[in-house]
Amino acid sequence: MIYHRPNGGISTYTRRLVAALERLDHDHRYTVLHSRRGRESVVTRFRHGVVWTPAHHRLERIALAAELARFRLDVLHTTDFIPPWRGARRHIASIHDLTFLHYPQFLTAESRRYYNDQIVWAARHADHILTISVASKQDLISMLNVPPEKITVQLLAAEPHFRPLPPERRDQHRVALNLPERYVLFVGTLEPRKNIGGLIEAYRFLLDQLPDAPPVVIVGQLGWLFAETRARIEALQLGDRVIWRDDIDNDALPALYALADTLVLPSFYEGFGLPALEAMACG
Repeated sequence: MIYHRPNGGISTYTRRLVAALERLDHDHRYTVLHSRRGRESVVTRFRHGVVWTPAHHRLERIALAAELARFRLDVLHTTDFIPPWRGARRHIASIHDLTFLHYPQFLTAESRRYYNDQIVWAARHADHILTISVASKQDLISMLNVPPEKITVQLLAAEPHFRPLPPERRDQHRVALNLPERYVLFVGTLEPRKNIGGLIEAYRFLLDQLPDAPPVVIVGQLGWLFAETRARIEALQLGDRVIWRDDIDNDALPALYALADTLVLPSFYEGFGLPALEAMACG
């Protein structure tokens, strides 16, 4: 397995997958590979290795293949779409969605070159593909001509700590997290596909009709191509009616969901949309 990003959906997917395999499979040997820039290892029992090839480099497929030869792998699972040219006897690729084909304008030019120029090869090269929803499977079939039998849908789930908050602890968590009494919640990376600009423009319209509407709390790390959206939001002059929080860790998210009036997920496209499931688990 390979991972390199400290935050985000793919990193969460990889961490949970490793944790589950460590708990369930004691019959096979696993090596979890991560970038030399990784600040932490996700393994407790499995072997781990460090790779030096820069992620998303134009020569990544070739350089990483050469670097992996020393591990003598039977199966390589690439959790971030694009597998190396070689590196194992068999290759499994997780292709979570095809956002970059549906909405190429939402990626940087560098990311478009990386994903759009290689995804057809990746789907053909992989011996098997894991994806996270039936919708993504249908996209792989219709847009990349992948045979259905080559794809397994591996549904996501909320982690066990996403559960309803006991009533007696609501005020405690609200104070600890510095949250308003009522709020509308968004959770996700701040990037164009999430349509945060559309959310805030709709909220501006709502305030014109209902001046006492609860504020919007936006929780997530800054992604890419967000400066234009941020400028549009600032032009609406909403002040403290929009609260930006990039300091909420995963352990605090269940309380954030439980205390919200509602969760909004205005994305143009999602392969799965895990925040909706997490919010439902929190009641």
